[in-house]
Amino acid sequence: MVDTKHTEGMAALARARFTERSLATALRTGTTQYVVLGEELGDFALRERELKAQSRSFQVDWSGNWNEQLLAQGFSPRKKSLFTWLGCSWDGTEASLRRVLSEVASLAAEGSSLIFDCSNAGVYDVVSLSSLLEAYGFLLMEYLTPEEIRLLILNDSPSIVHTCFVNAVWKG
Repeated sequence: MVDTKHTEGMAALARARFTERSLATALRTGTTQYVVLGEELGDFALRERELKAQSRSFQVDWSGNWNEQLLAQGFSPRKKSLFTWLGCSWDGTEASLRRVLSEVASLAAEGSSLIFDCSNAGVYDVVSLSSLLEAYGFLLMEYLTPEEIRLLILNDSPSIVHTCFVNAVWKG
């Protein structure tokens, strides 16, 4: 029998570590804005001292107009940003992913990153996902399978994580 609380806890831990790792890289390469799409990890920006010292944090509602929300908060489309879309209960459809890619591409400065998770149910293999990202001007930088997440992010902890993590950079 699968321990649901353990599985959910390990998935949350993996998302947090992936975000922290991605953020550290982004800050070292000149990112100055951190954008949370939806409500996932909403308090991460408040807890992370390095993030607060080196960049501004923003959060947008999934259902609202992202441009309006971000500009009202002082977001600058000319500054390099890290967009995160993790742990959201998105429907996993290509239409949802296309919406996110389109919205982020319209807001992102060259070199901005988008990190997100997707189901490991075979919906997106690395080749089809890479092609879809390319169609919106993104370059796939990292695609971690559940096994790679277990080994690289969770330090080889025994866990059941049924998701993949993606890091893509907008080429401009």
